[in-house]
Amino acid sequence: MDEQGKPLVNMPYSLISKGLPNYVRKGKTDGFGVLREEDLSAHPVTLYIHAQSLANEMEQRPLREIRGEEASVVKPKAEAEGYQYRYVTIGQISDGLPVIKDWKDSKDIPPPYHFPDPEPKGYQVHPLNQRYVLEVCPFRAWVLLLHHQKEYSIVNAYNQCLMSVLAYADGDVDIEGSVKHFFNRQMVDVSKLPYKVEALSATPVVYDVPFSERYTRVEFIDSQKGNNKQGDTKLFYVASKKDVIVSWRGTASLDNYLTDAT
Repeated sequence: MDEQGKPLVNMPYSLISKGLPNYVRKGKTDGFGVLREEDLSAHPVTLYIHAQSLANEMEQRPLREIRGEEASVVKPKAEAEGYQYRYVTIGQISDGLPVIKDWKDSKDIPPPYHFPDPEPKGYQVHPLNQRYVLEVCPFRAWVLLLHHQKEYSIVNAYNQCLMSVLAYADGDVDIEGSVKHFFNRQMVDVSKLPYKVEALSATPVVYDVPFSERYTRVEFIDSQKGNNKQGDTKLFYVASKKDVIVSWRGTASLDNYLTDAT
């Protein structure tokens, strides 16, 4: 079920186990989001949900307002009824990788929060006449809240100020607070709010959207690199379905930092 306790209906699944004929059973979840299999052996069973069906559905499911398993409305009810509970992302129960349009990562990996394993391994249990309740994280991402209006917006001012700070970060996705770390790690991890912009610990004002409506173009440009070295600046631009954000430094050389310090 999702974070609101709503069932995932008609989800194609496979159960893989050495104790099954041909090692597999297939089916779909029922109208209550339940899959029930009987006469299983004592061998471990691995559950896989059809990746594209799951991704398409979980894009449309809303996040609960408070993040973290401790805020779950599903967990206390499941445990009170004596069921085994686990919170999972779609990558932890998928049978592979869905099509993620326009996802580009320098490490050639899927979105790491939603897919902690680049090659999904499924969810393994030991079938001991036990009911398991899986709470599935919606396949969502964060985007900046920006008001498209003529009137002054303090939210716009705050978020744009943070983007001006981010212009002084580099592009390496492995550096916390860098441009690509911010957009390709923090903004696609809905377990928590974005938390670092360059060297500044700060949280922008954000809201969640379907993963396909995230920032799909994340480009960091250093004008002094490449074969056509021109100018003296660094900048980044990002684009989503709704917004384009461009932020750049005045100059990238030492003169720029001396100017900023005076």
